[in-house]
Amino acid sequence: MTDGYNNIAIPYPVQGYVDDIVICATQEQDLLGMCDKTDSFVNVTGMNVKHRKCAVLHGQRCGNNWSKHDGTSGIQITIQNQPIPKLGKSGKYTYLGHDISLDGKASEAQLSSIATEFHNTLRKINECPLPVSAKIQAVNDMAISKLNFYFSNITFYSI
Repeated sequence: MTDGYNNIAIPYPVQGYVDDIVICATQEQDLLGMCDKTDSFVNVTGMNVKHRKCAVLHGQRCGNNWSKHDGTSGIQITIQNQPIPKLGKSGKYTYLGHDISLDGKASEAQLSSIATEFHNTLRKINECPLPVSAKIQAVNDMAISKLNFYFSNITFYSI
């Protein structure tokens, strides 16, 4: 989708994942409008929002640097008459057991867990009685794909 953003391709601003919703906006009024529509949708469809699993993540950048100004300091998002907590650029939000933050920094424990899981996956593949070609495919499908998930801003090439 291209919008009025100098013909730059951007993802659709509202994305659904089975029972999850992600809303992306560059302007506060756009975010509020999409949240109002989301609120109406969940109410009309009879869905219940688990507010303890919700967060508004915000960070403002100027080039490669984080801005000291927080543009959403006064914004209040409510869904089903309950406020959604706001997190700054270094605030951690847990999704599917993984900490997510806008600044992209992971804790030492999280990095250690990812490395251990990756090593264990490689060990299990190595111990399997599969031909080498199947093991290579398993490394790509089972190990490299996890790294692509954890480190989405880095490109890992298949072997």
